[in-house]
Amino acid sequence: MGDSFFSKFNERFLTRAALPFWIILFVDSCIVAASGYLGIYLTMGGGALIADFRHLTLGLLVSLVCYIVMFGLFHTYRSMLRFSSFIDLFKISLANTLACVVILALSYLLGGIGVTKVAMPQLGAILVMLICSILLMSTVRVLVKLLFDNVSLTPGGSEKVFIYGVMEGGVSIAKGLRTQVPRKYTLAGFLSPDGKFSGQELMGVKVYDSSDEGVATIMNSAGASLLIISPLQTEAIREREELITRLTDGGIRMLVMQDGTKWDGVSSLESNNLREVEIEDLLPRKPIKLDMTGISEMLRDRRVLVTGAAGSIGSEIVRQLCNFRPSELILIDQAETPMHDMRLFLSRTFPYIKSCTIVASITSKERMEEIFSNHLPEFVFHAAAYKHVPMMEDNPATAIQNNVYGTRVIADLSVKYGVEKFVMVSTDKAVNPTNVMGCSKRICEIYCQSLDGEISRFIQSGEESLPESSLLY
Repeated sequence: MGDSFFSKFNERFLTRAALPFWIILFVDSCIVAASGYLGIYLTMGGGALIADFRHLTLGLLVSLVCYIVMFGLFHTYRSMLRFSSFIDLFKISLANTLACVVILALSYLLGGIGVTKVAMPQLGAILVMLICSILLMSTVRVLVKLLFDNVSLTPGGSEKVFIYGVMEGGVSIAKGLRTQVPRKYTLAGFLSPDGKFSGQELMGVKVYDSSDEGVATIMNSAGASLLIISPLQTEAIREREELITRLTDGGIRMLVMQDGTKWDGVSSLESNNLREVEIEDLLPRKPIKLDMTGISEMLRDRRVLVTGAAGSIGSEIVRQLCNFRPSELILIDQAETPMHDMRLFLSRTFPYIKSCTIVASITSKERMEEIFSNHLPEFVFHAAAYKHVPMMEDNPATAIQNNVYGTRVIADLSVKYGVEKFVMVSTDKAVNPTNVMGCSKRICEIYCQSLDGEISRFIQSGEESLPESSLLY
């Protein structure tokens, strides 16, 4: 039993984990003793202190015991100094105040029963001791916390960041970043979503208006290239396309909370719960997920025709199609050199896929008819188009000839030769078009939609063949 007692005593009070608690208690006790001597000196004078030093010291020792008892009741020495908070300072104040009340009561009690060998501090000395003890103990904790918060513990330094959101969870995130060991991020500033508090300082850093046109420049000048978005602002920032554009153009990366992570908006958010923003996070809708298995089953061992196959979009379509192993690729483009490059790429990278590279214009009806009749494509991806807006403004007739008439040729032949799927690549400039290129693509969309509607009507009618009055010429 004796061994068990000493083992528990050693584990609780003498281990390395427990020693810091004793150090804090020792420092607090020294502060109380020093404050007591200061109180006696200020109220009684140096001569009285020296003359009755022994009795006054005994009184201070009794007072110190009262303080230690209160420190134990309120666990003032149990908290980690680097994580000190307002609650810890409140406990210190309460423990010191109650200790002084007990000391004052003992002073009257001992004086009433005639104990003269223990000189308890008088009211003035007790008040000085109370004020000095609270101030010094609080100062020690604040200084330790400030030193810990402002000295980087990450080898090579931590990355400077801004936080999007002030009262909207931003302060909680900042507190979480400052208490991490080792520190991964250092707070450099806040971005206010609504401009509130802009120009003011919060947690030692400045608050900026997120609508400022030079927001990316402000962050870069502060040495920050990373923006942490408060989880309470994730939905709202999706609507701010202009801000997102400024940040991305300025080379600013963004972090959001990990998927599936719950946060109450108050507790600190750890940096390991954050991830870098993906394009899907900025969409004002849920991302569309493709059924790659279904697409693979649909295109495998099928004949696929691609127009504009050497262009920026068409060439990427070809690369993606190769992964689905079609039986044959029929590639059409009027640009000879890019088509030659595509031919070399396919022979080198996908030699097992049969491919036919054809240099021709989609506006040549007879040539397109010949290609369709010879290869009988089952899927058509129509990406051929003139797309450069300024050039099409200078050549409107060419834009209409290639984009509109060429699309009509390919679409009609797709219907005539029983193509299963026809996909036309359009552009965002076709939405409320303000230029020739956008208008030409909008006409293509309308024609393809009308053709699809005519075919649907024909299928529903049960007729055996398309009538002469259909959109097919």
